[in-house]
Amino acid sequence: MARQPRLKIIYSAILNRDITLVSHQDDDSVDLNATLKEVKESIKNLEQSSFEQKLTFPMDSLQVHVVADKGIIYLCITTRTESQYLPFAFLLRVRDTFSEQPSLISRSYRAGEDEFDRDFRPVLVQILDDFNSGRADKLSQVEEQIEDVKQIMIHNVERVMNRGERLDDLLSKTEELESQGQDFRREARAVFVQSRCRNLKMWIVIVILFLIFVTVVVLFATGVIKS
Repeated sequence: MARQPRLKIIYSAILNRDITLVSHQDDDSVDLNATLKEVKESIKNLEQSSFEQKLTFPMDSLQVHVVADKGIIYLCITTRTESQYLPFAFLLRVRDTFSEQPSLISRSYRAGEDEFDRDFRPVLVQILDDFNSGRADKLSQVEEQIEDVKQIMIHNVERVMNRGERLDDLLSKTEELESQGQDFRREARAVFVQSRCRNLKMWIVIVILFLIFVTVVVLFATGVIKS
């Protein structure tokens, strides 16, 4: 079975209406002047919609892929391919990277032809090179691994938070028991003091009665009190 040739992104651009804000052609051997005129004519209707649209259509021996989002058109021209994953993954990467720069977004609606070549063309070239060289697939795998690690960390944080809630409950119960223990100690001390007071009073009464008894006996013995 013959191996399908690797898809290649030949050209990419970001447009506002029919104004090309920034573009890059990776293969100068392909004459795209006539093709680009036809492409611009074909995507005019996309400008009227404010929500994201995706479109793929053939153009001679090439294939055109378009993502239109909020009036900005992200475009790439590739060799023919049955898979739409790579071209649209590329365009979405370009869109997301471009959208991370609010100053470019705000300027794009009034910018002139090729005005963003200095600001964004090196970034566009790097993204295109990543996809054409296959590095983007590896980057996607790394991003998936990072996302997996992120989900694991989120799960661990949730477990720690749940454990923290249980620790808070345990701490609250411990504080409650400690408070009850302090109340018990205060009550026990009060009972102990009351008991000592009662014992002291009893001994005082006993001593007084004993002294009275001794006094009476002495008085009888000395004849002070006669029977």
